[in-house]
Amino acid sequence: MKKLLLSLIFFTALNSFAQDETYRVNAGESDDKASASSELGDLYVVPFKDALFKCHFSQELMNVNGLKFEELSDTLKFGLVKAVSKTFGDSVSSIHFQNPRKAVLVKNNELAFNSMKYEYVGVPKVEEEKSKLDKFKSKFKKKEEPKREGTYIENGQLRTNRSKGDKYMNAVFQRDDFLFLLREKHQTDYLVSINQLDFVIPMDASQLDIQHNRYNRNLQAHYSVYKTDGTWLHGGKAAIQVPASDNSVLTINETYMPELAKIIYSQFQAATER
Repeated sequence: MKKLLLSLIFFTALNSFAQDETYRVNAGESDDKASASSELGDLYVVPFKDALFKCHFSQELMNVNGLKFEELSDTLKFGLVKAVSKTFGDSVSSIHFQNPRKAVLVKNNELAFNSMKYEYVGVPKVEEEKSKLDKFKSKFKKKEEPKREGTYIENGQLRTNRSKGDKYMNAVFQRDDFLFLLREKHQTDYLVSINQLDFVIPMDASQLDIQHNRYNRNLQAHYSVYKTDGTWLHGGKAAIQVPASDNSVLTINETYMPELAKIIYSQFQAATER
């Protein structure tokens, strides 16, 4: 009986994605008809690869929800994709396939993964608007040369300078295959790539709090935003906290993924409006 109940939890979690083959969000309006027109949209969201899903609680989540690791990854993956699509859909028409195992979706995502490489880079800083006086003063300041990072040769000696700044997983397109597909088949102008998902114990959590589940877990998404002509627009990390007592994938997808998506959208807006 318990096994049957746990199985129902998983199929209920995926049911919201599999009721229709596709959906399209345009200014907050949904289109439930699976038709050719529903596969057209201004924005496409690419999920993270299974290898880039970092979770300290995977075994606990699998046990509570009765899922295998692939099922857990799929459920959280498409919960975030759906949340990002709907959040951006308030401004532009957004499309993604609701059925995570639909053949065309699997093929699209494989093409996307093969077209990109992933690398850690520094999180972009959003600079505050300078006053006229600060702009005037900056004209007379001597500009400092940025320090080189990595391993390099200087004055005949091998030197290493490791960056200590905050980093995120960025996606870089090496081929145009997937972007061409989005432009030609889906008439898409923008792409949000969810490059990595971290669901981890915070660094400041004490062993006692961890033992008694008296702490908040960090749920963090690394992402990149592109135009489908290959222009990088923005990238970074978005993070929220999830109580350690919330182990239901339904709760995580319905409550916390929309919060995470809103942070991604607000960071993108803040970066591109300047």
